[in-house]
Amino acid sequence: DKDLTRARADSARAIFLVADKTAHPTEADLTVIVMALVLRQFIRSRRDPRHPERPEPRLIVQLLLPESVEHLASMGGLSPEDGVVCVHLLRLQILSRSATCPGFCTLMHHLVSSSPGLTPDIVANYQGKLPSWVTSYLHASGQELYRVPLHVSFGG
Repeated sequence: DKDLTRARADSARAIFLVADKTAHPTEADLTVIVMALVLRQFIRSRRDPRHPERPEPRLIVQLLLPESVEHLASMGGLSPEDGVVCVHLLRLQILSRSATCPGFCTLMHHLVSSSPGLTPDIVANYQGKLPSWVTSYLHASGQELYRVPLHVSFGG
């Protein structure tokens, strides 16, 4: 209770609960489910009756096993605004999408990670020896994506 108060969990806009991937999957999911239930109870107990319009923080929960998603939903630990990401299901969805859309796994990998790209040692050791597509690929893999707000004139 003291830690949640100190972290101001009741006034947060969102709270992320991440499963421990090094633990046994069932135990890790159980821990996250209990944390979600405790957090939701804490937040509801701290509701300010003077400000009923203030939204509750959104919980984004990571679970490892598909059956844990059903357990959490059946316990009423989530509100409609909350989100659940199941690592196992996400992996399967990306894999199945790759069967119908070749290169999808590679695209997803490059969107969520970056590499050093075309480093000086690669240039020095392989200059002129690499096909142009490899050089182009290495250059592009070193690029990063950033989310930036656009001016309202770009709307529509």
